[in-house]
Amino acid sequence: VYGGGFRGSVGTSTFTGITTTVTVTGGIIDGSVYGGGQGGPDPVSSGNSNTTGRAYVFGGVEVNITGGVIGQNVYGGGQGAQMTSNDINYNGGNYDEGGVRDTAKVTGNVIIHIGGDALVEGSVYGGGMGLSESVAENNNDVSGIASISGSVSVYITSGTVKLSVFGGGEYGYVGTGDDLLTIDISDSE
Repeated sequence: VYGGGFRGSVGTSTFTGITTTVTVTGGIIDGSVYGGGQGGPDPVSSGNSNTTGRAYVFGGVEVNITGGVIGQNVYGGGQGAQMTSNDINYNGGNYDEGGVRDTAKVTGNVIIHIGGDALVEGSVYGGGMGLSESVAENNNDVSGIASISGSVSVYITSGTVKLSVFGGGEYGYVGTGDDLLTIDISDSE
């Protein structure tokens, strides 16, 4: 489940006052939940250049899970992907006009609420799912993938998270500034 688009952005660089909201109140989701979008290669590009989609959220994200089962992880940010070998590369350097070095970024604040009888089988990440440098192809810079520019707040008032709770991302960078990360685990909503 994604709050943003697949290769498509929500908002624009000049229209940033939006918030994507993902709400889960019941049911079973076998995979993960992402507050942001999914960047990645165009599955039907036929080898054309510049095929990695941005999937930006130009604004904030709110994820509310008060019931149901999440079979894997919960991410406040998006799921990023690195440049493909067909993306534009000028003079031996990475040309980023197409936004392919920071896919699935969120420019605003992220808030995650876990409560009720929600069951998360995996972990909760305030940030997004980026990539490890160890899997970067062609020395790609993957540090901006699935990044969060704003603050991250994770609130768990009830429910069950079977693994860990992280304020940051799974390889996804969280911006800079004061009061950047908040994790609040309490007994009641």
